[in-house]
Amino acid sequence: MARQTVSDAEQSSVESSVISMLQDAECRSEGSQAISAREHFVFTDTDGQVYHITVEGNTVKDGARIPPDGSMGSIACIAWKGDTLVLGDVDGNLNFWDLKARLSRGIPTHRGWVKKIRFAPGKGNQKLLVMYTDGAEVWDTKE
Repeated sequence: MARQTVSDAEQSSVESSVISMLQDAECRSEGSQAISAREHFVFTDTDGQVYHITVEGNTVKDGARIPPDGSMGSIACIAWKGDTLVLGDVDGNLNFWDLKARLSRGIPTHRGWVKKIRFAPGKGNQKLLVMYTDGAEVWDTKE
């Protein structure tokens, strides 16, 4: 391994370049920390327990468990918007959860398997499209 001698002027130039690069990296890091992505994950297990996890950046910020509702069969689909979580099951039941109040209400649709549920786009729009094997319905979750 060879050792090379560097003059004081060259060393000073290298030091100022390294310091400048570190300052630039720190500024970029501070800027990226200010823009932190927040994501929500909602899923169920085989027992019908619903989990809601909030991830901000690379950190799990919050987690909640919602106990299974005895009137629900096997959960087939989930839709979530704002403070409202809706579960649909294979027996045609819908379960509406108010996450803030931690209250739920189950509604039997008598339509059979709930294939898909989706909220309408737009802030404040709480209409819900529910698709069954034999058709579809639109629900207003505010009512």
